[in-house]
Amino acid sequence: MESPERERVQKAFLESKLEAVVATIAFGMGIDKPNVRTIIRTGLPSSIEAYYQEIGRAGRDGQPSRTILMHSYADLRMHEYFIEQAYAPVETLEAIFRRLNPQPQPKDTLCKGLLMDPEIFNSALEKLAIHGGAAIDFAGNVTLGGHDWRQSYLTQLDQKRAQLNLMRRYAETPQCRMSALVRYFGDFADSKRACAQCDFCAPRQCIAQRFRPLTKSEQKNVYALVDALRHGRSQSVGRLHKLLFPTEAVSRDDFAGLVGAMEAAGVVTVEDATFEKADKVIAYRKVSLTREGLTFNDRTPLELLVAAHRDADSPAPRRRRKFEGRLPTHAALRMATDSRAPAAGAAPITRPKPATAPPPVPGPLSPDQVLLQKRIRAWRNAEAQKLGLPAYCVFSNQALDGIVRACPATRKELLAVDGIGPAKAEKFGNTILQMCAGRRTNLR
Repeated sequence: MESPERERVQKAFLESKLEAVVATIAFGMGIDKPNVRTIIRTGLPSSIEAYYQEIGRAGRDGQPSRTILMHSYADLRMHEYFIEQAYAPVETLEAIFRRLNPQPQPKDTLCKGLLMDPEIFNSALEKLAIHGGAAIDFAGNVTLGGHDWRQSYLTQLDQKRAQLNLMRRYAETPQCRMSALVRYFGDFADSKRACAQCDFCAPRQCIAQRFRPLTKSEQKNVYALVDALRHGRSQSVGRLHKLLFPTEAVSRDDFAGLVGAMEAAGVVTVEDATFEKADKVIAYRKVSLTREGLTFNDRTPLELLVAAHRDADSPAPRRRRKFEGRLPTHAALRMATDSRAPAAGAAPITRPKPATAPPPVPGPLSPDQVLLQKRIRAWRNAEAQKLGLPAYCVFSNQALDGIVRACPATRKELLAVDGIGPAKAEKFGNTILQMCAGRRTNLR
């Protein structure tokens, strides 16, 4: 749209003369309207942080509001393509690095000598400079940098992919949307309480998708799944699927939906877990029976609901998926468990609370770690006040705990802390490393 027309539409929307507006992400993030009731996000965001900021446009007046996310496999591929374009293979950076020396070389000469596409060359050189492998002066001349740029570059690339994968898992995995969000941002106390308002907790209240009772064949699958868990404590979702349906008579997606319905009913509990393979941390989800699930048998009445994307016994089409959540207030994620009434006409669904043990907690901090934690927390609060942001926007409690336990001595070690990316390391890294160095000095 031309600027005058765009400004006219924005003004009309802000003055409530227009009830709805279709906008780009950049336009939508500029909306500061307190009574936005619904946000529909058509496409998978690149990270949970981005999604949380986007849905934060809704309900700023403290009244109930709704968010709907629509996504498909094509969205995931689009983000992966953007990552591939922004992050050249490390071999490309290596080729540039090998041509550098302490004497300045013009960028254009370097590019021609390498016979590279200029767009690929400029993108790779920029990343090489960011991670310390090259230096570029104002005239566009390039000189040799340090030799330890590779790990930093690969760490950043892995983090971008991990952020996208976490967003995909958040969108696709049956779970309480609000508790998953607060857990991601380090609030492990409130994350144990369900919000009772999202598509997982209250499927009958959804407007973006429909839910249906189980078919007879699905009921049999539920009983079989309970029997399998009764003999094997907890198992991964993938292993259970292969055990029960080796010929894939039930697809992995449909099986995950069934497990999600059982979790919503309090029959099973599903937890995030990881294992290491070839120096990579692999995330998976494991299922175990609750106390109620242990008493479950084929005479137990079933009142489970699964998403009605299609007829229950027809082949699964590839289609855009949806989920939604209602946000009681934008003020803080912890308010998600507030007892505010949902939208008019919506009857909340109660479910039994699973009697499960809390996830394992890391060991207690040592006295010097506690002192470091207090120091970093005080600095973080002061920094957040300067920026006019909540403290978790500087970095989360989970990242704070990781810094304290790792006590990083270098930028590379700091980047290895979960929740600390290149941007935060660049902005706050020196201060954090200085505080950690103070702790090591005290130990000596």
